[in-house]
Amino acid sequence: MNRLKIVTCLSRMIRHFISGHQGFSLIEMVISLALISVLGVTLMQGLSAVARGQGVHDERVGSMIAGRTHLESIKQATYDLTVTSTPGPGYSSLPAQRTVGDIIFDMEIIAQEIETGAQLVTVVVSNGGNEINRLQAYKADR
Repeated sequence: MNRLKIVTCLSRMIRHFISGHQGFSLIEMVISLALISVLGVTLMQGLSAVARGQGVHDERVGSMIAGRTHLESIKQATYDLTVTSTPGPGYSSLPAQRTVGDIIFDMEIIAQEIETGAQLVTVVVSNGGNEINRLQAYKADR
């Protein structure tokens, strides 16, 4: 008998809940859709900003790797006797571009003799005409 009372009570509660529920009004639906739209746009803008930031980070890290690799190539290259005390191009035998990941970096070498047998070498790393990094090292005639 107890089970019958419980089932009867539950069935009355379910009927009461179903019959008492009237649904959503048009105003409630419009407000809900507006809130969901605003949240969706905000979420998409946030994801877009994260993606742009990741691209900038990849470009900067890649330019550091390319610049350091280029400086190491300069250190391994034979001493360029054509470099003068005026800053200018040097070590023209090295490649003008380096690729890190899928980014191609343009490499510009500016060399200056600071004293006999010693040069200050600057590597300017750029991508798409925009300078990203500028690295310097000394090269000695050994």
